[in-house]
Amino acid sequence: MEQQQLREPGEEGLFEESINLRHYWHIILERRWLVAFTFLAVMVLCVIYLFSATPIFSATTRMQIDNETENSMRMESFVMEGMQGQDYLQTQYKNLQSQSLMELVLEETQQNAILLDGLSNKKRSPAQLAQHSGLAESNVVQRLSQLAMAGFFGTNEYSSGIAPRLASEENKPLATGLFVFPKKLKEGEEPEKEPRREKLLERISGSVSVSPIRLSRLVDLSVESPNRNEAALIANTIISKFLEQDNTRKRGKLTNAVDFLQTEAANLSDQVRENFGGLLTYKRENDIISLEESQNVTLKALIQAQTDYDTAHSAEVSAVAAANEAIRVFEETKQYGTIPEVATDAEVRKVRGDLALAEAELAELLKRYLDKHPKVIEKRGKIESLEEGLASSEKRIFDSILNKAELAKATAMNLNGVLEIRKSEQQGMNQKSIEYYALEREAKQSETLYNLALQRLKETELQEKDIVQNMHVIDLATAQMAPIKPKKMLTLFLGIVGGLGAGFGLAFFVNFLDDSIKSQDDVEAYLKLPFLGYIPNIKTTSIIERDLQAHLHPQSNSAESFRTVRAAIALSQRAGDLQVMAVTSTVPAEGKSLVASNHAIVMAQTGVKTLLVDFDLRRPSVHKAFQLQSPRGLSSYLLGKASSIDEIVHHTEVPNLDVICCGAVPNNPSELAGSQRMRDFIE
Repeated sequence: MEQQQLREPGEEGLFEESINLRHYWHIILERRWLVAFTFLAVMVLCVIYLFSATPIFSATTRMQIDNETENSMRMESFVMEGMQGQDYLQTQYKNLQSQSLMELVLEETQQNAILLDGLSNKKRSPAQLAQHSGLAESNVVQRLSQLAMAGFFGTNEYSSGIAPRLASEENKPLATGLFVFPKKLKEGEEPEKEPRREKLLERISGSVSVSPIRLSRLVDLSVESPNRNEAALIANTIISKFLEQDNTRKRGKLTNAVDFLQTEAANLSDQVRENFGGLLTYKRENDIISLEESQNVTLKALIQAQTDYDTAHSAEVSAVAAANEAIRVFEETKQYGTIPEVATDAEVRKVRGDLALAEAELAELLKRYLDKHPKVIEKRGKIESLEEGLASSEKRIFDSILNKAELAKATAMNLNGVLEIRKSEQQGMNQKSIEYYALEREAKQSETLYNLALQRLKETELQEKDIVQNMHVIDLATAQMAPIKPKKMLTLFLGIVGGLGAGFGLAFFVNFLDDSIKSQDDVEAYLKLPFLGYIPNIKTTSIIERDLQAHLHPQSNSAESFRTVRAAIALSQRAGDLQVMAVTSTVPAEGKSLVASNHAIVMAQTGVKTLLVDFDLRRPSVHKAFQLQSPRGLSSYLLGKASSIDEIVHHTEVPNLDVICCGAVPNNPSELAGSQRMRDFIE
């Protein structure tokens, strides 16, 4: 048989699946019994848990943590830590849950459990309880007060003497806790092994929770236990041991600080003595009475030497310059009189005046006398005497210029030596002052540290005698009547939400595992075939009603659905070439005959001549719907028992619709389906 597949344009491209709320709703409706069963199972488990769970009670102690520096002496160093921010608070929160603290609490809690065991065994006097627990009587009295505060005696208080009776509900045993009132063993039941200490620590640590109150220095410490009184007792014990541990830590720090300061003060005292002794020895060795006066004398001598040297050096420069100039002029002229200092000398000028006058007088005499005249000879002798005196004066002045330069040089040299000595003395004094001030500074610094250590030592000794506790208990824990676990309303609410969530999740998971085709999207996404339409479920057991639905009830929704399928086929591509159409399925009883019969009816209702062939050669059913009982059908034609198709065609009450039944069921349906007779039948 030839089967033609109808495809819409563009269906070979990527398909994008869209799921809406209606799709989810259909999944839930389809799996409604699975959802209901899952929801019921979760709710049953919740109810079983609520009835079987042991009630858990909680007790809370509130404490305030202030800054450690808030004390009477305000000692920020040597004793108290300076960090008072969130890191300090977080440290204390962690200390409240530290293992060392839990070990102390465990030890006291076990002792309290022994006391409660003695009280439950009618031992009520402190002496009996002390003998039973191994504690001192004074300690037993203190523990009984703590038990009364935790509510073990109900509303009764305890100060001393015989302990009150334990409070318990009528006709009910004492509530078992983490450590108190263990369950009574049944006959023949072996006692459990004593848990290891690690397990006990884990049990008590797991019951403790620390909750800081935001924007405050308050912190709540809560303890959970099946016994309400035990929860309060453990909470109060933790706070008590924590404060005791903190007080011991502070006292230990102060004791260590006192020991340290005493040792440091002794060392600093020896160092002060040693430093001041070294300073005194240095002054004695360097002959220093007063360093400031010695520095002033040396500095004044240096300043005077510098002034004298500057004056002498200036004179030296002037004298040397004058001598050099005199030598230069003399070497050029070979005459002393050309030297400016010689020419300007008063004595030379006087001699030169006398000489000029004598020469003038000689000239007058020569006009009157001859050279041999006694007056002329006398005058010439005077002139020669004057010339010799002039030459001697000029030579003497020249020599004095040179001697003056040499003297200035010698003076400047001597004063320079004095200046160097004064400088050396000043540098030596500076070196001494540096060493002196270093020794003095070290001595004063050690003295300051010694005084500071003494002051801190006195303060710490006073603080050790009166430690200020910066942590205060605001509210002690008391027994609470209402348990915190299990929370019935919350558990039921979570059960409802969880049951619905589990049911819906399981429904969607089963639907995810279900790979059957159920919707138009599945057909188009997985089969890559065009979807023709939906056919509603025809709720009837009559095969005639089902297969002839479109004829017997033409106005029904089912008949309209078949007409919609007919229209979808008619509007598809190449609908005019479609002459033969096969209806098949993967497994039996999926509705092949129903679809084929009703589709043939709606096709015939349009006036088109329609032939319905029942090709199910194994389980034919079309003849039942159309109430045809003829033994001759398609199998007869394929086996050659009928020569023409007209012999096996049956007319129906539906206009334009004919039917070919299967006829007798053959023994070899597969061979008949692939035979040449079948091909001829299709043609």
